[in-house]
Amino acid sequence: MKINTPDALDRLRKKAADNLVPLTVHIDLTFRCNEKCVHCYIPKVDVSSELTTRRWMNVLDELAELGTLFMTFSGGEIFLREDIFDILDYSMKKRFSTSIYTNGILLDEIKIARLLKTRPRQVGISIYSMDTAVHDAITGVGGSLKRSMNAMKLLNVAGINVVIKTILMKSNWRGVGEIQKWVSSMGRGAVHQYDMIVSPRHEGFRNEDELNLGHGEKIEFLCMRNSNMEEKERSEGMELKSVKRRLNVAPCSAGRNGAYIGPSGDVQPCIEWLIKCGNVRGSSFKDSWMSAGMDEARAFRIRDLNGCSRCADLQNCQICPGLNKLDTGSALIPSMLSCNRTRAVSEYFKIKIGKQKNG
Repeated sequence: MKINTPDALDRLRKKAADNLVPLTVHIDLTFRCNEKCVHCYIPKVDVSSELTTRRWMNVLDELAELGTLFMTFSGGEIFLREDIFDILDYSMKKRFSTSIYTNGILLDEIKIARLLKTRPRQVGISIYSMDTAVHDAITGVGGSLKRSMNAMKLLNVAGINVVIKTILMKSNWRGVGEIQKWVSSMGRGAVHQYDMIVSPRHEGFRNEDELNLGHGEKIEFLCMRNSNMEEKERSEGMELKSVKRRLNVAPCSAGRNGAYIGPSGDVQPCIEWLIKCGNVRGSSFKDSWMSAGMDEARAFRIRDLNGCSRCADLQNCQICPGLNKLDTGSALIPSMLSCNRTRAVSEYFKIKIGKQKNG
């Protein structure tokens, strides 16, 4: 089966879900980081709890046997692990299609030449602004913009696909157009993704209200982005595409054909859906994959959400049970963060349709 087209990928995902195959697995190798981002959701943990190189290799062996094809390695900052290239080499050996998320601060020509040998499908780096003061204030590290941009240039020159990721916040959203222009200058090997929601922190401390855009700012951004958008640019969410919703379907792939494993081995349906399904430190991934927690995620349907089936904006909603649970304490209760974004997207569509009717 060819898997290089959206339709083929959709068929592959459906087949994986129907047969309980963990097609896509996201692994956070460490929560250690050399940045101190104001919006970071990651909890503080004991570094000594991180799984060893050998244990991660055993996990990759099992995932390959279970049919996993797409692997994402992230953190924290994964290049703080001294064994990172051992793990990436092993991922290549197991023939995963591997994506890597990093801030790029530690990447230089020598490391990128080494990284090239692991054949990553793409490398994602977060850029919050082309304004040094704005970006570095968000990361909490002076000089971080310069070093991250240099890493992206070197990756691009090396022929490694680069994904520039931007979380929109009150301090940076007006400058996203400059990021898009810079991405376009790098050619076909670079794309830009954005997210309109700052998620609640996993450890309970909340600061997303002071960071997230207001209603008018979201609409203004969507209108601005649409007018400046290049064909190759993609949004990480569904802000610019309406999806026909059926109430009897699952809202996402979490637990159905995708899973998450944290640095200490905890397994969850996804990075945000905090249902502990097991741990790969002393047991198999399959035990976690077939657990009651995963069954809970698999059973979830859009119709189960409180009030959503009657919502006029449901067709434009990017439903996330994990975000719901983080924000409200229950996957069944819609997060206002998600609802507010959906209302902005729906209003944007009305504005867009009105302009088209008026010529």
